[in-house]
Amino acid sequence: MEEYNGDIIRLDRLIEFLPDEFWIWDETENITLEDISVAIHDGLPEVNEPYGDTWKHPALEKKSREWHIGRIIYFINHPTEIRDIYLEEECWEGFILPSITINDGWHRYAAERWLYDQGKMSTVHCQYGGREDILDYLKGTTDEYLMEAI
Repeated sequence: MEEYNGDIIRLDRLIEFLPDEFWIWDETENITLEDISVAIHDGLPEVNEPYGDTWKHPALEKKSREWHIGRIIYFINHPTEIRDIYLEEECWEGFILPSITINDGWHRYAAERWLYDQGKMSTVHCQYGGREDILDYLKGTTDEYLMEAI
């Protein structure tokens, strides 16, 4: 396996910034952690087709709710491929806010959230662009970060 050059962060800390337990793509209904569990139980097949990377895999058509759940299931079944989730912090009027957004990797994040809730994953590989104090907090290097915008 090639050397990983991203950041390994704690999921419990990332969840503090991204606490939602549902996701929506392509104007479908919410997809919850429970929906994912039911789909796995019912044998919904996994989807190994990339989605939404603007440069490599642009989303040229809307996909069904089942397709998106299948994509999440793919990553649940292949957790070593949950990496390179692109995280950034929100900016507003020239300030960097202590909040995180995912630029790429929402299906991977949904899969890791499901795996985290099952006690099967505690850290994740990310590419992070933002404040060092937030990154240190996410990695577990420190237990504090500045709550205000800088």
